[in-house]
Amino acid sequence: WLVNLEWIFFKMATYFVLLDAFRGDYISPKTTPYLYYISQNGEYYKRTRQSLGYCERSEIFTGKSGLETGFITALEFKPEHSEYSKLFINKIVRRVCSLFSAITGSSDTRKVLRLKKACKNIFLRLLYFKSFKMRSYNIPLDLLHFFALSEDYVDHRESNALPFPSIFDYMRESNINYNYAGFTALGMREELRTDEERFIQVEKSAGDETVSLHLLYISSADKYGHLYGPSSDLFITEMSNLDQRIKSFVQHVESSDDKAKFVFLGDHGMTDVTKKIDIKSIIENICKTNDIVLGRDIVYFLDSTIFRVWFLNDKGWGAKVDIENHSEVIRFGSWMTSANSQHYNVKWPNRSYGDMLWLASPGAMIFPDFFNSIYVPKGMHGYDPSHKDSGGMCIHYGSGISSKNIEEIPLNAVHDILMSSLNKV
Repeated sequence: WLVNLEWIFFKMATYFVLLDAFRGDYISPKTTPYLYYISQNGEYYKRTRQSLGYCERSEIFTGKSGLETGFITALEFKPEHSEYSKLFINKIVRRVCSLFSAITGSSDTRKVLRLKKACKNIFLRLLYFKSFKMRSYNIPLDLLHFFALSEDYVDHRESNALPFPSIFDYMRESNINYNYAGFTALGMREELRTDEERFIQVEKSAGDETVSLHLLYISSADKYGHLYGPSSDLFITEMSNLDQRIKSFVQHVESSDDKAKFVFLGDHGMTDVTKKIDIKSIIENICKTNDIVLGRDIVYFLDSTIFRVWFLNDKGWGAKVDIENHSEVIRFGSWMTSANSQHYNVKWPNRSYGDMLWLASPGAMIFPDFFNSIYVPKGMHGYDPSHKDSGGMCIHYGSGISSKNIEEIPLNAVHDILMSSLNKV
């Protein structure tokens, strides 16, 4: 109770800064001198290891691994939750898009691809009479009605939004206020669209004695890692720029809140892309050879590093051998099994994420996928979490925090670091 009494009198606030895709080894005296400085003057967790997939926030906020939450990728096979459940509307939009393609011809310039995507999204909104929390991305219209958001299906701030109690549930029950305006989530309507806008929002709220936790999302490492590749000089320059902005952010906050605590988290890493694999063409050829219809016999989903297949009937299952034994598939990745799922720290079998799930080897990338079809990213994440480039990092710095170095922690352990910073373990 003395700890809680200290919070009441001194109003100690925590600033949680999620540095998307900030790899642990980006911290160095040369490239990121300020982050290096605070790492040596606070609790420094040199590497964080996430569960396989793209659902890091549920690990952070619940303290549970992917094995426990069941989440793997951002979108899951759950037709009953799909916002695009009216298949006849999807078919109408497909015909409109086919007409647009006939008009534009076989041209696949970036401009035409953008126009096609815009055409699809406009007609979906018009015919459904609504906007969507889950974007349609590049998911084929015949498959769109099978999918829904996974960890973001319910806003994390709502009561019992996640499979386990979260830090938001704790703050609600404890009447603790937080500032979420500078944060992010899939499907969230974001008024602040740039890192700088989010930095400024949290800086302006610094020192507000009614707020105990400020959440800030920074996309720079993810954005420029995809764009330039994490080994490029351009990327290194951007990380130096980010380091300086973080320094000015901390100084600004401390000028308003001299008892501030900070948690800087790189939730995962980034790997240079060295090989692209056209899984889409492989699947289409196998379906054509076996007279299989997508959406009737099988369903598939292409993340950048994960390929999933669902079989809807016996005819669909007939394609299993051809898919799993394709030479490109064997050469550049591996299939999920109940045995190796323990290594990846995820639940398997798990039909929400496929009857079959294939993971690309580090450096290999599925292209085109259901998110990227115009530019080939030069960097990607979502590989084996044990790979040297996959890990993130965490720094806990500020008032009353002593220096210590720890080599590695699981990503879900960041939950306890946040809770301790809020003076509740």
